Amino acid sequence: MPVRSQGTIAVNTCTIRSFGYHREQKRPGNYLLLQKPIPTYALYGEFLSATESDPVHHETIRERSSKHGWDIKLHRHEALSQFFLFETPGVQVQAGEVAFRTTGPTILCVPPMVTHGFQFPKDIVGDVLSFPLEQLEDTARNRLSVFTQGKPRVMTPTPTLNFDGVRQITRHLARAFHAFEADRTELLQHLIQTLLIYLTAGQPQHIAPATGGIDLTKHEQQCQTFCKLIEQKYTSDAAVGWYAHALGVSPPHLTRISKRILGATPNDLITRRRMIEAERLLKFTLHPIADIALRVGYRDAPYFNRAFKRWHGVSPGVFRRTQSV
Repeated sequence: MPVRSQGTIAVNTCTIRSFGYHREQKRPGNYLLLQKPIPTYALYGEFLSATESDPVHHETIRERSSKHGWDIKLHRHEALSQFFLFETPGVQVQAGEVAFRTTGPTILCVPPMVTHGFQFPKDIVGDVLSFPLEQLEDTARNRLSVFTQGKPRVMTPTPTLNFDGVRQITRHLARAFHAFEADRTELLQHLIQTLLIYLTAGQPQHIAPATGGIDLTKHEQQCQTFCKLIEQKYTSDAAVGWYAHALGVSPPHLTRISKRILGATPNDLITRRRMIEAERLLKFTLHPIADIALRVGYRDAPYFNRAFKRWHGVSPGVFRRTQSV
């Protein structure tokens, strides 16, 4: 049986949460399967997009991996299905019990709770699409179910898989995701449907055995609930004491488990959520800075300005001007 251990996390350019750590058994000749804790990540409050309802998140692989030495350690995602589009060769992949190096254009589909990790070449070209299953429309979720049964799939260009079509739809998804425009969510849903039609036309080249889920400890469950509460209340002036009371624990207890399991203090996590929303509003709206301060939970605009500058290194006004250049 796997042995549970605890740890903190520092992987990815996105904001994440971590629950449940299991040890993998070491296998000779498998460079990624080591006797180390395997963290489980989720897109904490869907921070990646700074909205709660996005049906997909997009990153380039370069964006994700360059800040981590091109090496993404073994990890898992809770309630997320991911598609990796590798356009250049030389990616060392571990997904479930499948381990290989890509030799050409490749698509990797990773279901929720399947362990995966990568070593990327520095000239990598590719994209990552993450699908929070609860945010998808029923039709898309049904199509995606082909890839969410615990079996990672590897696909390469074939007569039935239109790789160029997948690449083009991925580009459209990336543009739609990063542009906050009218009907954005509807456009994303339509593009997801189109992408899944392309993908389900191809046949999987590799199928790995299913991997089991995990049970959360009491403290991990408390951290999971804390993350959900932040998403609900970050625009209010709720302080750590309020969150602790809502969880039925003391503020010092919440601080201890947050630092140990989530890798940051409760105040840092609340501030992080507020700052991500502040960034979005500064980039994509013309709201006055004082209004943005109120919208992200700061009743005092000067205090918001100081907090934003501590977080980003520049004032909100300077940040907004640099984004519009």
